[in-house]
Amino acid sequence: MKICIVDDEQEQIDRLQEYINQHETFLEFKTITFHDSTDVNILVEEFDLYFLDIDMPKRTGFELAKMIQKKYPDAIFIFVSAHSEFVYDSFKFNAFYFVRKFTFEADMIDALHLAENKLKKYAKKYEINSVDGEKQIVNFGNILYFEKMINQLLVTLTNGKTYTERKSMKQLLQEVNLDLVGFVLINAGTCVNLKGVNKLVDSEMVMSNGEHLAISRRRFSDVRNAYHRFLMESE
Repeated sequence: MKICIVDDEQEQIDRLQEYINQHETFLEFKTITFHDSTDVNILVEEFDLYFLDIDMPKRTGFELAKMIQKKYPDAIFIFVSAHSEFVYDSFKFNAFYFVRKFTFEADMIDALHLAENKLKKYAKKYEINSVDGEKQIVNFGNILYFEKMINQLLVTLTNGKTYTERKSMKQLLQEVNLDLVGFVLINAGTCVNLKGVNKLVDSEMVMSNGEHLAISRRRFSDVRNAYHRFLMESE
């Protein structure tokens, strides 16, 4: 798990890192810190979790979140501020949590616990054995969907890359517990990552890459319920 901290005060960065390091978790993580909110390296790679100070001089945490969200729509933000009134503005960016500096310890405990629960399902690994002999181990969170193609399986990642495996959908379902990794079978040949769904429109899933994937009539009710549960758990 990669964590990004952006704060113009070194003391606050050290404080955040201290609490993150003290948090007991089974997830392996790496923390990258930035003092300058205009640093272009913040946008070079996607992080699993962003801690953003709101009150920064060159670019506010909200302005930075808008830029990150444009490039990485699934970004998870935890905003940090001494001004609790900013909590309402944070809703515009689908803030996962709001840490108030005057109740820092209690808020950080809650924020880290909830973030771990959200991220742990996507930290599970999947080994792709491509037909061309290439092997790739990826987090389930980085897979957008699986799609059956006759006797093969197309694996589409969130970064746009695709791999083809000699595997049936039946084999995949025998290997993977869909609920544990946040996936749902929307028709007999397509299994999607709920994290990668932008919205449900009529009988289609609109994915984060703009693709529209059809939901079968027989599975529609189960898919809709699974998606609504996912949205409620993400709030």
